[in-house]
Amino acid sequence: MTRLLRIRDVDVEFGGVKALDGVSVDVTAGHVHGLIGPNGSGKSTLMDVAGGFLRPARGTVELAGRRVERRPAHRRARDGIGRTFQGLELFDDLSVAENLSVGLVGGARPARADVEWAAGLLGVADELDRLVVELPHGRRRLVSVARAIAGRPRVLLLDEPAAGLETGETAELGRALREIVAPETAILLVEHDMQLVMGVCDRVTVLQLGGVIAEGSPAEIRTDPRVRAAYLGEG
Repeated sequence: MTRLLRIRDVDVEFGGVKALDGVSVDVTAGHVHGLIGPNGSGKSTLMDVAGGFLRPARGTVELAGRRVERRPAHRRARDGIGRTFQGLELFDDLSVAENLSVGLVGGARPARADVEWAAGLLGVADELDRLVVELPHGRRRLVSVARAIAGRPRVLLLDEPAAGLETGETAELGRALREIVAPETAILLVEHDMQLVMGVCDRVTVLQLGGVIAEGSPAEIRTDPRVRAAYLGEG
């Protein structure tokens, strides 16, 4: 199996405090890889390192075997890394279609077919001509994910994409994530909705206080006593 994203021994410090301490994660092509942990465990920091928004003090990041930890975010986007954020970062005065067309890769606007494909996959195809500001929060969240995939990235970094979604929208998102991954595509998913994580992920890495405390299949993570004590509030 091809490791599309390989993060090795990453350290990040803020004011002398380690936010990440020797963290390693491999994201395999064709897989959805979950990243979970309590608030403050380092999940979003690791996503920033993977996406090029934060340079680690130590460690390496590889995309398809190529070192990229010194490449800025816009160059990694051209290399094939897509990203969503906890904040939606949408253009309220533009239509859904126009927002999706901003999902730039290599400086080229995605083809109309790619915009329509992404919108259909996330269930917002009927709203392409509407202004984003007219949509409820859940639909806006789905638009943000659709924009990230419109450029067909090789690796998709999703930071809490189910936040604020209704049950039906979360199920729609889960189906879309499984359809997005293919032999040449992978997803790194940060999410607090455990039903979604356990339902769509092939592998799960658990962070606590900036370090990895467990990694395995959803079934293994669900029964791991360290995870139950640290994150699921049991034990």
